[in-house]
Amino acid sequence: MEETQTKQGIRRLVWPIIRVTAVLLGLAHFIIGGVQLAKEFGRSDSDMIIGGDFAVYYAAGEAALEGAASQAYDSEKFLQREQKFAGKKLTQLDWHYPPSMFFLVLPTQFFDFLNAKIVWAAMGMVFLFAALRSVFPGHLWLVLLILISPSAIHNIYAGQNGLIIAAIAVLGLANIERRPIFAGIMIGLLTVKPHLGVMIPLALVAGGHWRVFAAAAATSVFLLISSALFFGFDSWLAFISNSLQGANLAAEGMRALWFKMPTVYAGARQLGLPSDGAWIAQALATLFVAIVIIKTWSSEGDQRWKVSLLLLSTTLIIPYAQFYDLVMIMPAYAWALLALGHVRFPQLSEGLIILAYLSPAFLLLPMHESHTVFVWAGLFLLLFILFWREYLHPRLFRG
Repeated sequence: MEETQTKQGIRRLVWPIIRVTAVLLGLAHFIIGGVQLAKEFGRSDSDMIIGGDFAVYYAAGEAALEGAASQAYDSEKFLQREQKFAGKKLTQLDWHYPPSMFFLVLPTQFFDFLNAKIVWAAMGMVFLFAALRSVFPGHLWLVLLILISPSAIHNIYAGQNGLIIAAIAVLGLANIERRPIFAGIMIGLLTVKPHLGVMIPLALVAGGHWRVFAAAAATSVFLLISSALFFGFDSWLAFISNSLQGANLAAEGMRALWFKMPTVYAGARQLGLPSDGAWIAQALATLFVAIVIIKTWSSEGDQRWKVSLLLLSTTLIIPYAQFYDLVMIMPAYAWALLALGHVRFPQLSEGLIILAYLSPAFLLLPMHESHTVFVWAGLFLLLFILFWREYLHPRLFRG
């Protein structure tokens, strides 16, 4: 009896500390990101790289504005565009998006490079805030927790598109039952970054959401045709050619990115598996996740449970994804936190969620491709299984 009371006392002491530490680490990352962003305005052309990944979107917007969208798929010409804004020390950052993405980056040309990056980040935050508020009414603290998450902050100071893509995904998936046509349009818009949504059509078919599927398909076709008309059919030919060549994940230049990639393939390579073994591990994980998604979406259950599994599957089913894509997974963590009072092992669940929430902050550590400190895929696969089997089962939701 005394031992049980002692353990309960330790838990009551330890878990508040863990929660506060998690929030403080998130805030610290937020401040670091803000400082990094502010420093860029004090740099000269001879200094280090300015703007980071945002150079890709700004250079693509310029190419589209000049009527030379197809040049974005020419690595040599595209690098010259990027270096005009980001500095001569910028290394190759290629444009691998379909021509429909030009619609999203074209408005950046209303501003100079650095101000465009600020506007880009601000619009992403506002868009995601609005999307999350519609999904979590009455839970402002959860919305703010997502907006200061390390994955969100990485998007801000790198100038990435994860915030906008996450907002589109949230609006689409959370409205499948209530507003199917709107949901389908949002899901169709996700085709600007198609590899993150490859499991969504499977889920829609399994769940019999045909109106959503039709609206998504119509939106995708509209984006294809309109982008070809606006930016030239040659831009689509260049994109297809670029895609067929593909990115060799085993290439020497990709090794330095493995620790930033929360995928099974990258995790297997970090653990020392050869390329063939890593591809087999990725194929098995993809097959397992696909089966679970079909089983889940074809069953009765709370839509939040289904959407959470779909979001968690994002980086597990594809070999290539980046740390900034993890902001898409944040709503699943938020729903899990709301369900903690109804699970058998709430502290284990909360601990895993906190670890996953803070995982992008590990990028601050001196890590590189031969220094395996954190293999992300294992954590997300474990979370996926636990969400499926226990932690976010439909019977657990009460509100």
